[in-house]
Amino acid sequence: MSGPILQPISSWAESRISEIYTSTTAADFDTAFNNFLAENAQITVNGKNISRDEYKKLLLQQKADERNANVRFQDTVTVPGDKCDLFMIIQSGSVGVFFTATISTHTIIPGAVSASLNVQ
Repeated sequence: MSGPILQPISSWAESRISEIYTSTTAADFDTAFNNFLAENAQITVNGKNISRDEYKKLLLQQKADERNANVRFQDTVTVPGDKCDLFMIIQSGSVGVFFTATISTHTIIPGAVSASLNVQ
């Protein structure tokens, strides 16, 4: 009998980040955001600790007036964790993700967000 097939944490993180930036309704954004960040997540932006709500506001500001978005991942670095049990569907560990989200707005000037994100 073989064990479960675990989704790599890098694939999970890339998928969740893409869902946040490509969501086009408030409900879809809230679902994507809640699926990505735990209620007790510790978030640091540019060296400053911020709350989950502050991070949500920051992302919403980046997406203001969004018509659509495209997320391109430049690099992903994964450090696998040592935990694995029959109930896991996502590989444990840490992942660093480097990406650019190109956001098309309803105005003429498109915007882009380049970011790196570490998930544990």
